Amino acid sequence: LLLIILPLFQKGTFIDGMLYKTVSFNYSIGESGFWNMKYTNTCLSSFCEQPPVYFSLLGNFYKVFGSHYLSDRFFTLILFAFLVVLIYAVIKLLKVKKLHSFLLTVFFLVAIPVFCWSYVNQVIEPLVNCLIALTILLFLKFISNKKKIYVLWYSLCIFLLFLSKGFQSCFIALLPVFYYLLAGLNKRVLYFTLSSSVFLLGLIYFTIKIYPPGTIWFNCYYESRLLLTMQNIGRTTDYHLEIVFRFFTELLVCLLFLLSIIGFVSYKKKYPVKLVLKNFASNRLAFSLLLVSLVGSFPFAISLVQRGFYLVPSFICFVLSIVAGFKRYWIFLYAFLAQLARLKVTRILVPTCALFSLAFTVVQINNYKRDQL
Repeated sequence: LLLIILPLFQKGTFIDGMLYKTVSFNYSIGESGFWNMKYTNTCLSSFCEQPPVYFSLLGNFYKVFGSHYLSDRFFTLILFAFLVVLIYAVIKLLKVKKLHSFLLTVFFLVAIPVFCWSYVNQVIEPLVNCLIALTILLFLKFISNKKKIYVLWYSLCIFLLFLSKGFQSCFIALLPVFYYLLAGLNKRVLYFTLSSSVFLLGLIYFTIKIYPPGTIWFNCYYESRLLLTMQNIGRTTDYHLEIVFRFFTELLVCLLFLLSIIGFVSYKKKYPVKLVLKNFASNRLAFSLLLVSLVGSFPFAISLVQRGFYLVPSFICFVLSIVAGFKRYWIFLYAFLAQLARLKVTRILVPTCALFSLAFTVVQINNYKRDQL
């Protein structure tokens, strides 16, 4: 309530969020089309700085529910709810304690400051998060029942990622590649990897090279976004590795919990750290998700145009990786929390905090949010 819902429904928006809402509104009233978005008649009249899927979805939401300032807030809230549902579906396929691991995953995500920030300020990443989680779910579905239809849906999801945030959001396409290499060169995974790659590359090639509206949009996108970014136009930092440092600082709470559990089993249970890491590495899916999260984050260090919310989609992979990869050690955390829950002070404090959060939300809802650094 305090981290996401309260500030989300307060008035005021980060400048990028305001830009995206305006573009979506223009689409909703028919002043622009899917492949030719616009901001205003005098500024960015041909808006191609971002791919069109997010704006078309929000624009259609405006068409149905109106353009009141609360409409797009509910749109973002729906995206968050959809992500939570998808995470639960993913957890069910990871062979872990379902409810415990689901709650731990959600806790780790909301403990990442920029994750909450991306929802509060309504950038494109909340949509990308849903598509990333859906893509992981489709891959897990294929692993569990091997239906070939998942190859097509997987490719379509990554194609939507490309049309939501560009090439950088397609990093999840490497998940089956890493899993194939770690799983002993499994033939079915190889089939999935090659087939999905062919479908995906075919869709992207058709869109940007053959389909005229898509070609026009991509040429504009390339010139106004990709080329300028690689030339460090609009640079936000002076150091290439700043985004790598940001990756670990945003995950500080997750890493502290993880290090505490590893330290506990090593010190109290006399369980070697080397064996803990070896067990993690033997979990092929968890290790693959870890590698994918790094691939989704570290390439941003190539240019000097770096923003923390670019990393948010990769954090989903990282959190799922440590929840699944260290599943046998999180049991000690669950046992500790179970003991804590039996205390009378806990039973009083937890509902009191929940009621306070709800009351504070109601009282503060008409205030303008503040983005403090």
